[in-house]
Amino acid sequence: MRTIYKILLALVLTAPSLIGRAGGESLGGESPGGGSSHRFNTATFTPVPALSAFGGQGVSGAFAGVVGDRILVAGGCNFPGVPAAEGGQKVFYTEIYALPLTAAATSSSTQGGRDGGWQRVGSLPCALAYGASVSTPEGVVCLGGTSDGKKSEDFAVLLTLDASGAVVSSALPPLPVSLDNFAAAYGDGFIYVAGGQHNGSSNHKAYRLKWPLPASWFDTQTGAAWEELPDMPGPARVQSAAVVQKGAIGSNFYLLGGYDPRYRKAVANGVYYDPRKGNWFATSLIQTAPSLAGITGGVSLPS
Repeated sequence: MRTIYKILLALVLTAPSLIGRAGGESLGGESPGGGSSHRFNTATFTPVPALSAFGGQGVSGAFAGVVGDRILVAGGCNFPGVPAAEGGQKVFYTEIYALPLTAAATSSSTQGGRDGGWQRVGSLPCALAYGASVSTPEGVVCLGGTSDGKKSEDFAVLLTLDASGAVVSSALPPLPVSLDNFAAAYGDGFIYVAGGQHNGSSNHKAYRLKWPLPASWFDTQTGAAWEELPDMPGPARVQSAAVVQKGAIGSNFYLLGGYDPRYRKAVANGVYYDPRKGNWFATSLIQTAPSLAGITGGVSLPS
């Protein structure tokens, strides 16, 4: 049985759902460490110290990932003054915070002072939320997003840490089309993106970027570009979950659940792109007996 550890970033992420195995099966049963398990893998959730920044609240739509031995949280948005229900103004952020994994493993609401071990380590080039991020061996790749809830961005950077622990931001090939509320995943030598929306309209385009990039990109910004894939079939998928899952004969890129604005409902299945066939296929329905489960704002992990 393979064990998968997922660190739950309390109060900073809006993706509480976990999909265990691509293809629509949910994780069933409680694991000893807290979380869920089935015969193929176990998911363990570890609380982390609260991050009392961003106006004293958590944030929605932040970039997040792991660089070395640190968790990074970047950007996001919230309503720090008047609540949204009362007509408050949404604020978007640039701040980047880091938390040592050792602090997560021994989490305490008072550890390390007011922010429990979180430290401000830098800023994004601009205030952004509702993009997508993936952790890679080279660092955290942050893509797309919006700075006002209306206009999508083609933003693409790699976040790493220098010897002092400060963030280093390196420009990557911009997305071919500006996107927000989409999904991204990394695996088998590619970063994939699909779904979401472009300036408020649903997006069916999908792309992938060969990863890691060649050294020539960082020297002269040449030698790397996004590859356009066939359009994603079926309903629109805003805030879907994505994962690259290895199978018996290779890896596929899965896009699961999401929200279809046209019909104002969550999507109860997924689609996957098979790079060997160069085409998309439908998954089975996402079902937790006895009812179907539409998933939005979720996080997927490969088994």
